[in-house]
Amino acid sequence: MKIIFIANIGNSDVYYNGQRAADNGMPRTAGKELLDHWQSKREKISIPIIEAGLENVKNSTSLPYEIWLFCTDQPSTVADAHRNKDTKHFAEIAQKKICEIYKYQIESIKIITISGNPSNYDEMMDFYDKFFNDTIPGNSIYKDAFFFFSITGGTPQANTGLLVNSVNHFENKGQAVYVSEKSGATTLDLVSKVINKKYAALLCTMVDNYDYAAAINIIDEWGRLPEHIKLLTQANQYIYDLNFLDAKTYLEQVCVKSPIDAVTKIKLSTKILPEIKDLYECQMNMAYYQRISKNEKKDLTEEELNKLKNSYVKLLKFWFDKMIVSWNNNNFYEFSDLLFGMIENIAKYMIMQYIEIPVLKPYFYDVKAKMLAVDGFEEYAKLKKVFLDGEPSNYIFNIFLQFLVEKQKLKEKSKVVTSFIKPLMVIKDKRNEAVHLFGSSSEEHFKDQNLEKNYQGLNIIEIIRDNYNKLDIVPNECSILKTINGLITESILKFSK
Repeated sequence: MKIIFIANIGNSDVYYNGQRAADNGMPRTAGKELLDHWQSKREKISIPIIEAGLENVKNSTSLPYEIWLFCTDQPSTVADAHRNKDTKHFAEIAQKKICEIYKYQIESIKIITISGNPSNYDEMMDFYDKFFNDTIPGNSIYKDAFFFFSITGGTPQANTGLLVNSVNHFENKGQAVYVSEKSGATTLDLVSKVINKKYAALLCTMVDNYDYAAAINIIDEWGRLPEHIKLLTQANQYIYDLNFLDAKTYLEQVCVKSPIDAVTKIKLSTKILPEIKDLYECQMNMAYYQRISKNEKKDLTEEELNKLKNSYVKLLKFWFDKMIVSWNNNNFYEFSDLLFGMIENIAKYMIMQYIEIPVLKPYFYDVKAKMLAVDGFEEYAKLKKVFLDGEPSNYIFNIFLQFLVEKQKLKEKSKVVTSFIKPLMVIKDKRNEAVHLFGSSSEEHFKDQNLEKNYQGLNIIEIIRDNYNKLDIVPNECSILKTINGLITESILKFSK
């Protein structure tokens, strides 16, 4: 990696006979005098600030591949009182002395002149931004270089312009150097601090918005975070995708391998990991009864049935957590699929509670037989022109729930069907249009006159929460996703201080 050293040349950068050359006259005049009599005066000329900065860089890495000296050279149209303060000749002196002291070829010491007003902050900001944009991207040497920039010489405005634009353009490939008369040259952590805060703010926003894929890209680009932050972020992406097994693996890695604080480790091992394992077991329990062959299926014991009901409850609670994220992020396409996935599972859960049989594919004909055994349902289905010859469908399940409501067999849970599920089935047509006819999806699609009549002043999330409670599915106070988000952002902010 090539090293580039950058410095603004100011009034204090050239000394003659132990005194600032600018003390003997304006920099333009004093500099020209020294250059005109170079051979007789060169031994008494020194550049202590530049030399101290170069020695610091040399000791920490190596002598720079190139040195860029920024100086002022305003046009003749500018008043002499300002133009005589220009440091162009001081830069030429510094160039000569650097070549003498460090044996550089003169072409390696580049002089860049500033024709604008060095006391104007806006002009200096624009100058350095344009210079770096024009110089660095098109040159592979500069693109892959590391930049040390001195913020000692030059006007405060020029140094501010150099500092801000160095942070923006170099990011982790730049470091400030400051020379003090008392303590000499030192590298400053200014760039790292600014970059860290910039990345930290961006990363925390992404995590808080549950945009884990983008967050992982930023973590990789930043390249300085402890490993456990990326592992936690990847784990939350898996959790969001209901991939609880891989999430568990990543969280276990954090507990075992990563240097995390004791409080985080306790939260992970005593609360978060057990909850993820529980969700995974619920998922596998559901999958077992869904995938079992018809020949292997058997009647469930009371304990097995209760375990399956518990799996529904815990997964529906997590499902709702995910719905809240989609709704708050205005991700209405995803929310639509989640909403109707939830309705179908709630319907199956309610029917299972009533007939005591899993409403899952291998059991569908048993479910149909149980439904038809309920006095009056077969006649009710025929009146509704529902055909019961094949496997029961989600439509038949909803008809069965309506029948149970009309026969007053669901008691207090009947309102979930009449005021919640039934109006949502009307909304489902809009969702089907979005999916099957490349239609749009928006917040307006989740509004219905009957739904609004039943739940005046409530949005769809508040309506779902109300019906979860009616089903004794108490929503999580704080989702597992949000809990892990907190661990991630807390770790990021600690690191960025």
